[in-house]
Amino acid sequence: MAVRFEVSGPGLSGWVTAGSTSFYMPHTCNCPIVASLPVPFSFPQTGNFQIRITTDPLNQYSECDESNNQIIVPISITNFPDYRILSQYIAPSLLNLRTE
Repeated sequence: MAVRFEVSGPGLSGWVTAGSTSFYMPHTCNCPIVASLPVPFSFPQTGNFQIRITTDPLNQYSECDESNNQIIVPISITNFPDYRILSQYIAPSLLNLRTE
């Protein structure tokens, strides 16, 4: 099964292909099936973007409902840190006992 990832938003012209992947999908119902972007994508700037994920982008498999092969997910890119390190976890005190 082929899956294509596309991104649209500020600093991009239309839908930009971020990458695609393919994987074997057995004829069972082992859910959930996960498809992920094979390479990292760097957003050109901060802002609100959309990611479009398309399954079977080349229409290789005929289906009774071809309209359910895409999903568009909104994403917000900021320049805030992903996490922060607090000093109480670096230097435990009597107020913050850390026993590990």
